[in-house]
Amino acid sequence: SALTRAAGLGEACRARPEATTDRRILRALGREGVREVFVHPIRVRHHLVNLLYADAGSEPLAETSVVALGVLCALVSRAYARLILERKKYLA
Repeated sequence: SALTRAAGLGEACRARPEATTDRRILRALGREGVREVFVHPIRVRHHLVNLLYADAGSEPLAETSVVALGVLCALVSRAYARLILERKKYLA
């Protein structure tokens, strides 16, 4: 599935939801009929902490949206790292 590829490879995955697992996940999310999905891992150092999922329904994903989401994920990763450091300082 796109989620497994993004998590396993640690890279963003943009794909048509063709695998059975993808269709099952989309059904659970109430997103059946999606044309294309985008899944981006959010990491802190080398640890996967979240996956960001996006789709545009029956429309293809705009390239500008994909780039913006990649930038957003990088900012979220940095924010997590900053929060972790602040928490460690507070507990020390």
